[in-house]
Amino acid sequence: MDSKLGGAHRRGLQPAKIAQELQELENTWAKVEIFDSVSSTNDVILEHLSKLALFDGLVVIADEQTKGRGRLEREWTSPWGAGIAMSIALNKQKTQIPISTVPLFAGLCVIQSLESLGASAQLKWPNDIVTFDEQDVLRKLGGILVQLHQDVLVIGIGLNVDLTESELPTQMAISLSLAGFTIERERLIARIISNFSEITNSQNLKLESWMDQYRKACCTIGQELRISQVAGEALVGRAIAVSNDGALQIEIDGVVRDISVGDVEHVRAVDATALTD
Repeated sequence: MDSKLGGAHRRGLQPAKIAQELQELENTWAKVEIFDSVSSTNDVILEHLSKLALFDGLVVIADEQTKGRGRLEREWTSPWGAGIAMSIALNKQKTQIPISTVPLFAGLCVIQSLESLGASAQLKWPNDIVTFDEQDVLRKLGGILVQLHQDVLVIGIGLNVDLTESELPTQMAISLSLAGFTIERERLIARIISNFSEITNSQNLKLESWMDQYRKACCTIGQELRISQVAGEALVGRAIAVSNDGALQIEIDGVVRDISVGDVEHVRAVDATALTD
């Protein structure tokens, strides 16, 4: 399927190419279903959970998402053919890492997939895929939303691939193409699925190892932050680490606190050398 209103130069996802890429990566762990337009890939996953009994994982991808959700119920739409809107489901019993770290692991899978295709990105705790523009301003490429439905983990992944300036949802957002990277969506999707499959492999997945990789990719560490919590006062402090259970550790007036949930705003960068003083 090709071009729709608002994206005359765009083409729809090619299922055969995704299958070919996965085959070349020797990765067939999941059932992959592709849709033209959906309200939310997470919602579609919930309607197809019965299929999960036949596969290790279930993946739903759409060319367009009209009512997607991010953290704190924020809207996340994806114009037709311009981004990646996908959700991955698996039984939590097959997850070889703490459930609290799944959003972090998913983010790491995404940026490693991007890097394998020549694009650079970083992670903003807990779930944002980001990059810095020419003015060194933090811009958001995408995000992760993880939901637990009984025994099933649903991991929603949204990425701005080819959005134009006028299609960006916020001033903070940017797309891969606007950041100077040209990537085929099918290749990127296949690599994300392949990387994410390691979550079920206890032999290959070592918590300390991949968490160290996450910390190196997390631009939140070493920043002055303002953290808004759902209930309670806003916190202002310096991010010093991310713990092995996925919590952000911030220093406030000399006291270190673990933050598991919150809306994080980077206030200013802190000299990295200060962290070792």
